[in-house]
Amino acid sequence: MKPQIHTKSALTLFFSFLLSFLLHAQITIEAENYSSVVNGNSEIVLENSGASIGYFDEKDEMLHYSVNITESGYYEMGLRSLAGVNNTVECITSTNASGYIFISAASAGDWWLTPIGNWTTSSFTSSPLFFFESGQQSFTLRNTGTGVNIDKIVLSKSTITNTTISSIIVNPEKVELMPNKSVQITAYGVNTDNKTIAAPIT
Repeated sequence: MKPQIHTKSALTLFFSFLLSFLLHAQITIEAENYSSVVNGNSEIVLENSGASIGYFDEKDEMLHYSVNITESGYYEMGLRSLAGVNNTVECITSTNASGYIFISAASAGDWWLTPIGNWTTSSFTSSPLFFFESGQQSFTLRNTGTGVNIDKIVLSKSTITNTTISSIIVNPEKVELMPNKSVQITAYGVNTDNKTIAAPIT
């Protein structure tokens, strides 16, 4: 019986460690728990009985958040959200590092009526790496010009340590400038593993 007791204890310790690791690996921030907001012409509102952000649909509208980071390091960011078209939301950290988070579009029709249980979470693998020191930190979500509703923000601790920017990718790669026409150009810094790094805005 003693070996069985030891085996059970080992398994209990293992699963306790695994649960502790998973709890520390991700940090969830409910979108409605912002610290301050910058509205556009229409006011950003709470929807789904106060469980999500709606009318976040104008360029340069902003949601400011405060978060307690348990461990310093690089984090990938995912948004549980809903949108009518494929678009991005810009995240700007307190260190002035900026990166764009891709959001997949809803199917079709009246996308804003989709039940919150059917919303999707953006892929962590498509998120840039944001560096956060441990302790109370802040970040801002900025609308880039299209409608998106947000349920929650999830920070996932990355195991990547290669954070030296080795090249810059520009999208679009080529631009044909015309009189009285503006084109948005987005630059991404990537490391040698082709992973996007959120860098300070200059």
